[in-house]
Amino acid sequence: GVVAALLVRPKPAAAVGQAPAAAKAGAAKGKGAKGAGAVTMSVDRTLGEALRHPTFWLLWTTILLAAPAGLNVAAVYKTFAMNSKQLADDGFLSLAGGVATLCNGL
Repeated sequence: GVVAALLVRPKPAAAVGQAPAAAKAGAAKGKGAKGAGAVTMSVDRTLGEALRHPTFWLLWTTILLAAPAGLNVAAVYKTFAMNSKQLADDGFLSLAGGVATLCNGL
């Protein structure tokens, strides 16, 4: 998380949804189709553009490194719990696994 935060650069005002000054002036004079104060933003990218963008690779790497931990917990939670006398109830473990599966889908 810290390394990713160091890689983030602030975008110019026009890139984060602010209409350029010339477009605002034209819209205020009635020349703009969307009216004064309209905000335009386009983030559509082709697959090639997305693959060349560093944010894609940062997100992809984060998911790649985080997913195995969650899958491991889901696979072996019952094995760990069976070593404890308080948690060794099969009904409770089935309920816990079911609730975890439902929450994972959210």
